[in-house]
Amino acid sequence: TVNGLTATLQYDYENRLVRINYPAQSGGGWTEFVYDALGRRLKTIEKNAQGAVTSEWHYAYDGLDMIGCSTEATLWWQASRMARALTIR
Repeated sequence: TVNGLTATLQYDYENRLVRINYPAQSGGGWTEFVYDALGRRLKTIEKNAQGAVTSEWHYAYDGLDMIGCSTEATLWWQASRMARALTIR
């Protein structure tokens, strides 16, 4: 609860956060989280109250360690992993 407004959190059967619903008074919308079979977050998708995607983040892993994330316009890598070749599609 922030400023008297409460967001609703949804979890899956593995107790992973899969969705945050924002109150209408704050503009509404929601954020979805997508995981792989190992429980690593693959995507974070933010949508407005009408359901249109406003941002989408994709995550890449080297084993269990996250080595990067990207949006359509940006990309960052941890400095210790920059020598490794990786393609995000």
